[in-house]
Amino acid sequence: MHPLNSMRLHDHSSENPRQHWTNASNGKIRIVFLCLLGSATVAHGEQYLCVAEHASGFSYYELSNGWRPAEFSTQSKYVVSASPSEAHVYEVKELGKDRVISRCKDDFDEWGYLDCHGIKDFKLNRKNLRFLAIYPFGYVNVLPDLNKTTDKSSDTPSMQIGFCSKF
Repeated sequence: MHPLNSMRLHDHSSENPRQHWTNASNGKIRIVFLCLLGSATVAHGEQYLCVAEHASGFSYYELSNGWRPAEFSTQSKYVVSASPSEAHVYEVKELGKDRVISRCKDDFDEWGYLDCHGIKDFKLNRKNLRFLAIYPFGYVNVLPDLNKTTDKSSDTPSMQIGFCSKF
């Protein structure tokens, strides 16, 4: 059965043919209108919920006096949505928080990649719905003579990977 006809499951043979066509046309017009309305928001109205599955990074360990691989929390969830700013197409926030952690200057490219920068660098591929969230701060900023940052006080760079779903 054609999807546009699935809304009408009763026999129309006894109805006025003109009335039936008008009712069917109005329904089709409404569906086309809703599709057009929906597609107008798709360009920059897509939203994604992204959930971290794995996280890793590096931490400084005093006992060994060095940097070592470390596991990080996978509790993070991110929302990628249209940016209210004209300077950016999308923005990324942690679920339930107001602070923007990454902004996306450009839209998805022809391969489906979205590249965003901020407190975290965020990369999303809308074709396979995978993402990377990278916290690139720490380790390289250790300049005790210039900024008083030591290995012990430096941030811990990390990366999360996971999947997104469109909503």
